[in-house]
Amino acid sequence: MSHANAALTPRARLRVAQLVVDQGESIPEVAARFQCSYTTVKRWAARYAAGESMQDRSSRPHRMPAKTCPAATKRIVSLRLRKRLGPVQLAAYVGVAPSTVHFADLDDAEVDAYVATGEPLRVAGAFTLDGLGGPYVSGIEGDPSNVIGVSLPLLRELVRELGVAWHDLRRDGSDH
Repeated sequence: MSHANAALTPRARLRVAQLVVDQGESIPEVAARFQCSYTTVKRWAARYAAGESMQDRSSRPHRMPAKTCPAATKRIVSLRLRKRLGPVQLAAYVGVAPSTVHFADLDDAEVDAYVATGEPLRVAGAFTLDGLGGPYVSGIEGDPSNVIGVSLPLLRELVRELGVAWHDLRRDGSDH
């Protein structure tokens, strides 16, 4: 089954792929005929050529190394439902750094081109500030280092709660 926003049904995907692979039509011509992007036609033609299904694949990541632990997730959901707290208040209760990422308005060609790089499939959140997705971020509310991976200010506070000064963590013992 295709998702609600899919430009092509599985039957249309098959036809697109057959026109390119079996009948040798050019990708730009087929894209114009079916009113979809070059990248979309190329993707379905490659899958067809490899003998793969014309059905949608799950967009769920295979792994998420920076995923919030189940206990924190459960606590966040519980607090959200019971106390009706927003993200900043929830973050304070649970001890995580709140951040909101604002994306630019992208057209279909920009989205297709970014997805075609493969980066969104390899990273948590489907983008990285320091990677190919960075130019599509129009702003960040909160701690940018949290979006990159770990909130350094929060980490410093947690280390300080353990009685260790941040500067004491340097291996060389230098004061600078």
